[in-house]
Amino acid sequence: MTQMLQRGFTLSQMEQYGDSVKPNGLLLESYTMGNKHKAKGTSFETAIKEHLISKDFPNARRAVLAGENDTGDIHGVQNQTTSREVCFQCKNQKKWDLSGWLDATIEQAKRLKNALPVLVVKRPGKGTKSIGDSYIVMRLDDFVELLKEAKYM
Repeated sequence: MTQMLQRGFTLSQMEQYGDSVKPNGLLLESYTMGNKHKAKGTSFETAIKEHLISKDFPNARRAVLAGENDTGDIHGVQNQTTSREVCFQCKNQKKWDLSGWLDATIEQAKRLKNALPVLVVKRPGKGTKSIGDSYIVMRLDDFVELLKEAKYM
């Protein structure tokens, strides 16, 4: 926050971009706004993060860009008993590659201390007001594990 103030961010910008600021105080969005597709992805990631927060996951946050060491798009959601984190990978693209995206999500989850890999895909034709209609893609065994943890029988 101090760096944001030093860089002249307004309070509104600090609230909007607080978890998207690199240590040097620059907005991650500033790196992506030149690219329409990256801007669309950034907007979707932010919408998913805000949706999670609104559903009582107050620690949800956008992850810092890490290139080849990427650990997903959203962190901060974890199992209260085991502390296992969820690795959210968000996709907002017209052309789908579910297998490729899920494989990448699984690899990113491994780098995040073997987190639970969850792929979030924007539902075509739905805007940010319908963000809860987005699709979740995960491996069947990961889903079965969630059911067991939640005591479904």
